[in-house]
Amino acid sequence: LALIVAGMVMIVGAPVAWVMGKASYYTEAVVRVSPRFLKNLNEDQELEFQSNSQYREFVQQQVNTINRYDIVFDALKKLGDRRGLYQTAAESDRRAAERLAKELAIRPVPDSYLIAIGLEGSKADGLAEVINSVVEIYLERAKSEEFFASDKRIENVQEERKKLLQELEQKSARRTALSQEIGVTTFSESLLNPYDQLLIRTK
Repeated sequence: LALIVAGMVMIVGAPVAWVMGKASYYTEAVVRVSPRFLKNLNEDQELEFQSNSQYREFVQQQVNTINRYDIVFDALKKLGDRRGLYQTAAESDRRAAERLAKELAIRPVPDSYLIAIGLEGSKADGLAEVINSVVEIYLERAKSEEFFASDKRIENVQEERKKLLQELEQKSARRTALSQEIGVTTFSESLLNPYDQLLIRTK
């Protein structure tokens, strides 16, 4: 009886599944979240989380950040003309971004340093492009937000370096002019200038 029922299910179910069934495609990207930060300018020591719970809280924070509205909106915007692979013609940019934020499957991979970001759809075209765009925008935002105003800080450091180099050149030129004026070749404390040597020999 069981064989007869299984056979009938296969005979009837196969054509129904073939006709009424819909294909589903899934693509996934994986991001590694390091348990320690890179060395900074102040200390030659890498910053690290004090406990596993702190690291897991940080990972969960990143999971909640990836599908943030501004990130998915800019990810669709970055696709340009290819956004039609995901966004329908009658759908507004805001609606498409909200739908993408809901459809993204984001989860931390257990017992690892990884976060999986997945997207499922009825068409294979465009899924990988959308996921890659979301990950790229997320990484850009994470880098800029982790080091607040890093671009401005680097610009200030470069300006200060430029000023110091100009000051060094001016002082070097001034030292050269003084050495020519008084007729010395060095300003080292351990070496006497020619006038002092001549005075010592005369005495």
